[in-house]
Amino acid sequence: MTTEDIEDAREQAAAVAGLKTPLEAAGLSPRAVSVAAPLGASTVGALLDVPPHTISRARGAGNAIRKELNRRHRQWSHDLRKRPEPRKPAAIAMDAPEEALESVETLAARLMPAESQGRRTKPRPDVVRATLQLPGGTDLGDWPAQTAIAKALDISQKTVSQHQLAAVERWAGLPWMDRIRDELAAILSEQGRVMTAVELADELRVRHGAGDGDAADTPARSLAVVRAAVDTEARKRDEDAGSEPPARLAMLRRDGRVLLALEDQPGADEPTPAELADYAAALGVVAADVAVRDPLPGRVTVLRELRAVGAPEGMIPLADTRLVDLAAAMARGVGVSPRLELYPLGLDLVQALRISQAAAGVRPDTGIGTDDLLARVRARFPALAVLADTTYVELEEALDRAGFPLAYDQQRKRFLPRAREAVTWHTEQTVSSLASTRTLIEDAQSELALGRDPRRVRAARLQAARRRGGFVDGADSSLSRSRGPNSRVWQSAWRSASM
Repeated sequence: MTTEDIEDAREQAAAVAGLKTPLEAAGLSPRAVSVAAPLGASTVGALLDVPPHTISRARGAGNAIRKELNRRHRQWSHDLRKRPEPRKPAAIAMDAPEEALESVETLAARLMPAESQGRRTKPRPDVVRATLQLPGGTDLGDWPAQTAIAKALDISQKTVSQHQLAAVERWAGLPWMDRIRDELAAILSEQGRVMTAVELADELRVRHGAGDGDAADTPARSLAVVRAAVDTEARKRDEDAGSEPPARLAMLRRDGRVLLALEDQPGADEPTPAELADYAAALGVVAADVAVRDPLPGRVTVLRELRAVGAPEGMIPLADTRLVDLAAAMARGVGVSPRLELYPLGLDLVQALRISQAAAGVRPDTGIGTDDLLARVRARFPALAVLADTTYVELEEALDRAGFPLAYDQQRKRFLPRAREAVTWHTEQTVSSLASTRTLIEDAQSELALGRDPRRVRAARLQAARRRGGFVDGADSSLSRSRGPNSRVWQSAWRSASM
């Protein structure tokens, strides 16, 4: 592939990127992605939250990389953030114009019958609220079954069914419902024909906006709109619709997850909804296994393991990002990093610090604040649960356990490298401890955290060992193959340490 081909591919990726697109897939060069990571930017939306002047002062970035990041920042700000002024809350009148119903907040509100409606009138508001799991009702989990609703409301399942059917008839008459159903079918087609209900609701929210209500209620409202649309689509199964096309959306349950899939149409070589759901469930099993491995598997291993799961016949292979997202959505407590790693959402802070190396390279003169340090961890593990409400005390303890000698300065409110005595080379150490990969890595981490170049520190140690009479032994083939003079000096230090 020529340089022009690479640039064309990057321009195309940047043009179609969204706020949630990982920077690695958004058309940035690998160097630009690595410079953006310490700024806490792992997605396009996160990069847009970084001020341009901060990008211009980013450490380790040449002029070309800074210009690339700022150019993409301007491009995406114009394409993704320059939107009309926020709409005023829409009135929820029966004759409200369709334009007033674009956000998921107003869409969900129109699904509810009037609260003043009597219990004998269909549909009953309490049955509709419990079915859609809108805020203010009993929490029955996502997409509750009729039996669960009947038990919660102390009514018969038959009564629940009657009021749900009445609600569906009412929803089918809403002027915007056909458009929402078409939109959901289009999203599923774009995303490989199968998604969890929560994934589809999130995508609908991104497209329509949340509205002006409580942000904590937005996921429930989005899912309510999706359920109403799917139930309305399923209504056609029981009708003699004549020329009306068959239902396109199917709901299935697998391993405690609610899945939505496109129906296979007559005469088309497409997988059935059941096959798609089974495939998604199998991906979730693999994702749950991969996420808890130690060390954490990288992108190549993750993709290899997931691609090994057999896809249904006739299914178009999923893109890498979609494959990993679906697998994580089907697994319990698993997140996806911008590098397409799978990690447990319960990963403890010590492990997160070690893997992300977020505390490496902290300079003694500037240090690093708590928020900035957590932002570095979050750039690697965006959905990590332990990062919420982490105090500097907890962070200091975790840093110490992770092998980063940083202490919190109360005055400056920053973490700074601890004062350390001059490094000495203890001859009482054994050859095995010096040769241990873990020892060498932890030592390098400590020096980086102090703002020192570990290669220079190691060279000074080895020179001192040579002066004490050590000599070079080429018996260790793994070291003799390493480049530079340090490899010989290192072996000298080993021989000296064992004397």
